[in-house]
Amino acid sequence: MPVIEKDLIESVIKQLDISTKIILAQHKLAGSDMQKSIQWKFNNNAFELWALQYFDWVDKGRRPRIKRIPVEQIIKWMKKENIRPYRGQTYNQAAFHITNAIYKVGIKSRNYKNKIMEDSQEIISEMLAEELSIAIADELADDLTFTL
Repeated sequence: MPVIEKDLIESVIKQLDISTKIILAQHKLAGSDMQKSIQWKFNNNAFELWALQYFDWVDKGRRPRIKRIPVEQIIKWMKKENIRPYRGQTYNQAAFHITNAIYKVGIKSRNYKNKIMEDSQEIISEMLAEELSIAIADELADDLTFTL
């Protein structure tokens, strides 16, 4: 099995990272924890995308009237994002209203995952094909070149 050079892997990962961050920015996630968490890794001859565990939830959205999000999770999120209740509400009251709104309306999907996968396939294919063509050309040049 051919070995991919470390420099090429790093170059591909850098391009994948840039492309993914641009796509997430186009889907209004610029500067978000989601965008900051994205990491591409190369393991067992495959490129892997690592992200926060709610990556799929944000991509797919949440249909209305399925299951209520626990109020405690909303409170935790509010405190982390420095979102304060207003007009004399407590965190519990504000979180309850948010939970009800998500339950009734749902969360609109962002649909970025397919675009990320399509772009990453294209980047990987192009960069590896280019590297392979250079390696083949060099090999042919070496085989066809001889000295007397």
